[in-house]
Amino acid sequence: DLKYILNRADNVGVNVDTFLGQNSYRNKYTYFGKVAVIDAMDYCQNNIFYIKPSDYQLETVYQFLFDDDTGKIKEDGIRDMWNNNSGDLVLYNIRDVEMTQKIIEEVRLFEYVSLIQDVAPQDIENIFFNSRIIENILHHRYWPDDVYLPTKREHDKEHFQGAIVFEPIEGKYENACVFDFSSMYTTVYISFNISPETYVGSLKEVKENIEQKKEEFGFEEVGNLIKIENDFETSCFLPHHVKTGILPKLQKELLDKRNEIKAQRDQYDSDSIDYQMLDEFQGVFKRILNTIYGVT
Repeated sequence: DLKYILNRADNVGVNVDTFLGQNSYRNKYTYFGKVAVIDAMDYCQNNIFYIKPSDYQLETVYQFLFDDDTGKIKEDGIRDMWNNNSGDLVLYNIRDVEMTQKIIEEVRLFEYVSLIQDVAPQDIENIFFNSRIIENILHHRYWPDDVYLPTKREHDKEHFQGAIVFEPIEGKYENACVFDFSSMYTTVYISFNISPETYVGSLKEVKENIEQKKEEFGFEEVGNLIKIENDFETSCFLPHHVKTGILPKLQKELLDKRNEIKAQRDQYDSDSIDYQMLDEFQGVFKRILNTIYGVT
């Protein structure tokens, strides 16, 4: 109920900074000493996509998950207990805690945190921000190899034309088939070894400065380079046998973790809560993998 306490303090003119200190307690998380506080309902709303209750109040989420409305009280129930029966008010608050704990266990919030921590130890609030997760993964993985990444900088946003999406022509078609590119962004990164430190240059630039490029990047012939053509130029990247880039390594590790969770998921019936939760967990890694494309 932290956010309600904060709102009440604002309404009555109490400056909570005086005794809580300057911190980030008005966000999804807060620290009191070394204790992190996370709103479980915010977690359900932002991270769990297989449940869609009408709202994310505690009682509503509890009833949705367990088909149990015993946590609900009448609209004036709190005021009545406050004025007439403080004992019932205490029991009501205990019930709130028990309901929250049961929801946390059902949606496996701590298992989700542990999954992220297995990939790269970091502060708990980072689990709500994919960009922070990726930054910490990169730092955690490559510091032992004496690879130090620059501090993130703020840049002015640049606008560019996006992809062209054609509207389908309505109608009935025969002999239709569907093609699905499995883990498209990830596969492209890994296959073509795309990473800032493996980028040799445009094919034109490489040919014009061939000896310098060979000495700088350690490849033998232009024909050994991985080439990606687009409408503007042909980009050249180092082959894996010369050097595998940081981003392909990271993508491969996250993809292996995702596939491991999918294998665990497939041991359960597709209608079971275990299947749905593990499917959600593998989806976490899918979102992180796709986010790398935008973050980097």
